[in-house]
Parts: sequence; structure tokens; C-alpha cells
Amino acid sequence: MTEFPNWFAVTAQTNFEAQLMGLRNKENLRLCQIGTFTGDASLWLLKSLELGNGSLLDDVDTWRGSDEEAHDVMDFAEVERVYDAKVSPFAKKVRKFKMTSRRFFEGYALTDYDFIYIDGDHTAQGVLEDAIDAHRHLKVGGILAFDDYAWRSGKGDLYDPAPAINTFGTIYQEFYEVLAINAQVWLRKIK
Repeated sequence: MTEFPNWFAVTAQTNFEAQLMGLRNKENLRLCQIGTFTGDASLWLLKSLELGNGSLLDDVDTWRGSDEEAHDVMDFAEVERVYDAKVSPFAKKVRKFKMTSRRFFEGYALTDYDFIYIDGDHTAQGVLEDAIDAHRHLKVGGILAFDDYAWRSGKGDLYDPAPAINTFGTIYQEFYEVLAINAQVWLRKIK
């Protein structure tokens, strides 16, 4: 098996620990992750939260990578195999969707997620579309988290998550309270 970077441990795990441990052992949780890569965040959610009866994680990824420089040298068939191996012990708690987030939200998403993590398409347009779709599927009291707030593509604002996250935050501010802003942005839906 090939070694891949664990970006989750570097930029996200601290926020997951700070914001999500209150969900531990709860029954009938609905979690969604847009962009899963090798499944490091999935594994953390499944193991650390010890998902209770009826809980479910929806993982959405194309497993084709993107035009980011770090992805140019990766074998995404192997990335997907690594993901499959990591989540296989939790098969009854995970639904894998190998597709775009747009297709997922149009036909497969549940309507009452407790947590949605956006870490897929990093372009401003892609992040904004995912955020709006996630808002429609997140229940009041649910948490919406964005990865890579501080990440820059080097190609300009249209290729970075931050402008979309800021735009969403401005337009939807009456619906959310801010939980954290650092390398990521974490919000709780209040209405």
C-alpha cells in the first residue's frame, strides 16, 4: 500500500476534537463528508465518535483528484483502495458515493444531517455550491465545517476556498453562529 499524506491530522483533527466530541455515542446521527481522500477524517469520525445505533456517515468523493499540484503525482485508484481498506470494518455505518457532490446533493443526500464537512472541490465556485447545498441538508443545531480556509492555490481567488467561505458566511450569517475560524471555519446552524 502506498503512503499518502494525512492532511486531516495536520489541519483538521484539533477542530474535530474540539467541536464534535459532544456527538460521541449518540444514536441516529447523520454525518456527511464532501471529499474524503484516503479516509482519515472518516476513520476519526467512525472510531472517535463511536457512532451509536442508527448512525450513518455519507462519504462523497470522485476519487479522481483535482488540478491541485499535490494531486498530480498521485494514483487515485490507490487512494480509493486505501480509503476502502480504512472504512471496511465500519461498512454498516458508511455509505460511499463515488460521484460529484452536485450529483450527490441532487439525488442521494439525506435532509437532516447533524454534521457536514466540506473538503472537496477547492475552487471558489465549487466550495460555494457545496456550502449552499449543505445548508439545505443540514438540520438546525447541525455543524457545517469547511477545510482549507487558509490554503492558497497560487492561481488567485477563483481557485481558493476562502472567498467562497467568506461569501457564504456573509450571505447566510443570520442562520449560523461561528464556532471556530483558523485553518478551517466551523459554524453551527441556528435557524
